[in-house]
Amino acid sequence: MDLTEFIPVWLEATKDAEVSTGLPVDEALRRATLLREAIRQRTIRPEDVERSTEFVEVLYALSLLLERDEDATPERLLADCEAVFHFARALSWLGEGSAPLSRLAFLCWRNARRNGNASKESEWSRVHGQTSVADYRDALLSMREYAEPSSSRCASSPLDVEQLLSICEGLRDQLEVSPDHVSEESAFLYDFLSTLNRESGRFDEPGYCLGELALICGAANRVLSHRDEARRWFDRAEASFVLVRNSSVHVARLAYQRLALRLEERDFEAVMELAPRWVERFVELDLLEDALKCRFLEAHALKETERLDLAKTAFLGIESDARLIGNDRLGAIAAQNLFQIHVFLGEIDQALVQAERATATLRGLNNRVNLAKLQLGVGYFLRGQGRLGESIAAFRDAQRQFLEIQMRADVAATHLVLADLFLDANQPAQAEREIRAALPVIDELKLIPEGIAALSLLRDSVHRRQIDRKALRSLTGYFEELGF
Repeated sequence: MDLTEFIPVWLEATKDAEVSTGLPVDEALRRATLLREAIRQRTIRPEDVERSTEFVEVLYALSLLLERDEDATPERLLADCEAVFHFARALSWLGEGSAPLSRLAFLCWRNARRNGNASKESEWSRVHGQTSVADYRDALLSMREYAEPSSSRCASSPLDVEQLLSICEGLRDQLEVSPDHVSEESAFLYDFLSTLNRESGRFDEPGYCLGELALICGAANRVLSHRDEARRWFDRAEASFVLVRNSSVHVARLAYQRLALRLEERDFEAVMELAPRWVERFVELDLLEDALKCRFLEAHALKETERLDLAKTAFLGIESDARLIGNDRLGAIAAQNLFQIHVFLGEIDQALVQAERATATLRGLNNRVNLAKLQLGVGYFLRGQGRLGESIAAFRDAQRQFLEIQMRADVAATHLVLADLFLDANQPAQAEREIRAALPVIDELKLIPEGIAALSLLRDSVHRRQIDRKALRSLTGYFEELGF
């Protein structure tokens, strides 16, 4: 291999990096070749490497060699990238958020995709997010500046796929924090990326990024109960994913989102039939987190069809398995659902334990979506104990939280629950105000299928200024089944 051919590329790749220019480029590349072989043969240990700017230059050079190696197989490249990453990460002085470490994680992700290794692809995407130098919001701002019509970019400018990967990772992390923000930004990036030359970027990465952004946007719209919009984005994701490497993996991830949408539309039969099949598929792919998420759908279907003992067993299993694989988020969401089930079953002590466990973790993760849902559970808990005033306050707090993250369907559903509570409190005028606030949102978002008699009865009773409580409770029960 002639190392001199890498010199112009390496100089271009590192022009904006904080790299000393003291080490000649050809020498950095020569040392990088030796370091790659030493790491492969395990003849060098991280503790033997002293901190120096020269060694950082060598790591940059080694990243370039790994990126441009067209002779090694994808399997060999993945093994080398992983070995170099773990070696670099063991350098205590390098730092978790260093540019060389982030770049190596990206190369691991790229080669895992080329190698067709679904679990490794998922793992290295997460690791890249953990080691990324810049906050994803900074990357998003940079991409927005790049997209400005006044930008100096040209149509054939290559994509910064690593930057896009960081943005996708950040947007996924924000899905349960600020779904409206995620919907807006992912839609913008998808539209912008669609205008660029699809051949820019290496391998099939532009198509992958399009599919990922569409999937993220669809998931955000699903959380916001914009179901028709979610379907459109899922269709776009599918159109991109079927053309990229590991397409069956990404189509499976898409299938989970579509099945979650069917759960929200009360198609419990389909969920009970299909979720176990997707669990099996994800286990085959060694994607244990995705398998757990599909088990959630099945457990939710059990809960919403009032098979509470079976649902409790299912969620207990999910909670245990989530903690085994170190996924605090899924463990906390399982605990949140167990809290609700224990409340419905009158198991107060167990409910309080699960509420405390879920609250601590969800607050630590700033998971605003599920914190608001947990607060709904607190409202039902207090109502069950006959503490009417405290129950109203808890539901109001949950409603405020939903409103802050633009979950308007959940706001509307909570209006109906509050209306029922105000009738209990002999405040029919306030109950009517709650119903009138809910009905326009229910109509706009098409939350209730046409033909549901309770909605028409409730609407008519409000016009007559005499609320049909049976119709109201029928609708609140409908929303409770949907998880609102």
